Amino acid sequence: MIGGYRLSRGNQVVSVSGAAQRLVAYLALHEGSPRLVVAAGLWPESSDEHALSNLRTTTSRLRKTTPGLLAPRSQTLRLDPTVRVDLEDVLAAAETAAEAAHPAALARRLARVGDLLPGWYDDWVLFEREQLQQQLISASETLAERLLSAGEVAAAVAAATAAIHREPLRESSHRLLVRVHLAAGNRVEAWHAYERFRRRSIAEVGLAPDSSFQALVAELARERQRRRRSS
Repeated sequence: MIGGYRLSRGNQVVSVSGAAQRLVAYLALHEGSPRLVVAAGLWPESSDEHALSNLRTTTSRLRKTTPGLLAPRSQTLRLDPTVRVDLEDVLAAAETAAEAAHPAALARRLARVGDLLPGWYDDWVLFEREQLQQQLISASETLAERLLSAGEVAAAVAAATAAIHREPLRESSHRLLVRVHLAAGNRVEAWHAYERFRRRSIAEVGLAPDSSFQALVAELARERQRRRRSS
């Protein structure tokens, strides 16, 4: 699911039809879904009857070609409990950000996580992709805060930068990066980080940084003004 769809059994890639891929992906994101809900999600422009017919055909073929992938028949559709979904591993890791024993290692791991099903544009994929992005950003910010408190400046910069990479206009991530630079005494880097965000925010959304962000760099701004007057 992360970085692209891939189904495998052991080291062997399992090929299934496009409809089956979408069904497997949907069930990986929506555990234990009623059949009509699954059908409507996968074939939103079809009537309920037609969508359910498509679902029956797809599930029947999938059970024959890839036994053990779907759980035994019931009122709801789900993947078999033995199926491992990489998204679940990523979310579980992100949830440990506040107490992970090795925050720098976790920050590096989360920074490498790719998009959820890139190239898929179904509404149910777009929603889950955005949810994943927000959880990863929040986890990266939490880890950056922890690393800053521990004095691990380089790792804190990397974690804050990873959050910015996922959402370039998220002010909290930029403010955190500036705080890290200031804590390390890197005043020039702090000012440049602030200015990059300020210019991009004004250019793209017409908004200047909020008052708390401006207050954070107020002394830097005054120093630059004094230098300009004396030059």
